[in-house]
Amino acid sequence: MDADSLAYSNSSHSLLVQALCRDLLEDGINLNTSAADEMLRFFRYTQGHSPEQAVGIYLLSGRQLWGTLRQIIAWRFGSLSWGGRLLDFASGYGRVTRHIVADVPKESVWVSDIYAEGVAFQQREFGVHGIVSTTDPEDFHCPVDFDCIQVSSLFTHLPEARFVAWLQRLGSLVKPEGLLIFSVHDMSLKGTREPAGIVFEAQSESGSLDTLEYGTSWVTEDFVRSAVRKAIGPCPVLRIPRGLGSFQDLYVVLKTGSPDGAPFSGLKVEREADGFLEHCSWMGQRSLLLSGWSADRVLGRPPREVRIRIDGVLVASCRDLQPRPAMGQAFASDPMQAVGWQAKVDLPASVNPQSAHLTVRSVASDGEELGLYSGPVLWACLRSAQFDAVRLQDELSRSEAAHREELARQAERTAELARRLRAVEASRFWKARNLWFAVKRALRLTTEP
Repeated sequence: MDADSLAYSNSSHSLLVQALCRDLLEDGINLNTSAADEMLRFFRYTQGHSPEQAVGIYLLSGRQLWGTLRQIIAWRFGSLSWGGRLLDFASGYGRVTRHIVADVPKESVWVSDIYAEGVAFQQREFGVHGIVSTTDPEDFHCPVDFDCIQVSSLFTHLPEARFVAWLQRLGSLVKPEGLLIFSVHDMSLKGTREPAGIVFEAQSESGSLDTLEYGTSWVTEDFVRSAVRKAIGPCPVLRIPRGLGSFQDLYVVLKTGSPDGAPFSGLKVEREADGFLEHCSWMGQRSLLLSGWSADRVLGRPPREVRIRIDGVLVASCRDLQPRPAMGQAFASDPMQAVGWQAKVDLPASVNPQSAHLTVRSVASDGEELGLYSGPVLWACLRSAQFDAVRLQDELSRSEAAHREELARQAERTAELARRLRAVEASRFWKARNLWFAVKRALRLTTEP
């Protein structure tokens, strides 16, 4: 696949992508997406999404990952423009990078990946610094050190020796007061009881990397903490269960400091709900009809309530939540208990419908409110209308396809009847029949043709 080939560009006009990524468009995020990106291909071919769905999921997942990482970085340094250097390691073709440069000056951002084409793509599209990575961490040469290194979905693929070696190499590139953030598959995701601290299998979504070097791994918390001590030394380590994308565990490592005490005091990572606002439309001039679904893969239990606010005012609490098993089963590798909800809400008298802000939050089983949607009401209505248009287009396409199939079946049946008729006409019986009627007509015994 040509790395310069785009699966989606800023000049594309997909209704579905525009609906899914409306806030990204409003924020000016660069949506140019390489067709060679393996994560995009994973969403497209492994998970079976349509090309437009795959692009939308790819872009939104990058935003979600950065939404978590940025909270940790802002906590450590006070802001996202603190002036230090940030390295997005194993950055692929920029699934997260495009969102980083919306918050962090691009001059302060470095990316690194084993795919040279992916690094070049990010340098060209996002204006960041690039370093091509290596398979062996001892061969990875980097001319600068960093205040923060973030690593999404690399340690989820490494065997034990590489796991520790990369921790050591990356840890050596973090400044004394810096921060290392990386994600792993917790052993609980393996679905079996494993006595080992790490389990590695030589399989992954990559179609080009050696699976003996880049497969799939699951680890215990004890293994990770031991690996950090071995690679970096005794330092503060925080585990955030399912902290990245509601699936991978996130580990936050402070390069220096005592593991005792409260080194992570004040760090509170707000997470988003798994779910979607599917519909929003006006009923009259001041009422809205809303519906959607929600789940909670972190706690593994369905939400207990959905709360809707207009300009910060609570206008509805939905507790009649109905199971949505098909939605939960769509996440085949990590099924969840999804629920559907719907509500009719009236805008408060003081609210201007043209500028009203809608917030939808899902209440987890432990009482924590999780963000599901936040944006102008008009955006939500426009997005809903776009989804309706996409569904109508899909239904029309399916109807046209079914009509074409029926016409093809009728043409095939007509052709088959024609073949049978020709076969009858060519038979000895039919020839004798024609001869007999010719004689009868000659003797004026019949007028039949």
